[in-house]
Amino acid sequence: ITHPLNTSTIRQAARYQLGAAQQRERTKTLKYQPECDKINAEFIPLVMETFGGLGKQFNCFLKDLRKIVSENITLTNGSLLIDEMLDQIAFHMITSNGIIMKSASSKHYD
Repeated sequence: ITHPLNTSTIRQAARYQLGAAQQRERTKTLKYQPECDKINAEFIPLVMETFGGLGKQFNCFLKDLRKIVSENITLTNGSLLIDEMLDQIAFHMITSNGIIMKSASSKHYD
């Protein structure tokens, strides 16, 4: 998870839509891809911005996951399972943002 208004990402975020996510995807790939290459594993950086935007690789992953689920799950709606997972991620993101804002505002008024 990355914050577009962070001092290390704000320039990229100001220039490009989901720029902070894009920058974090590059950083994670540079860090983890070499180790994945050693063991012949695929690395997919799943990056989300604190305002809810998903990185390009995260969206590609979800598209592939939806396809796999639709081809292999027959007893339930696989796409619905993925939507519920994303709802849970969004819920926790909103909750965490609220906790951070509450903490920041209480420190501001102390």
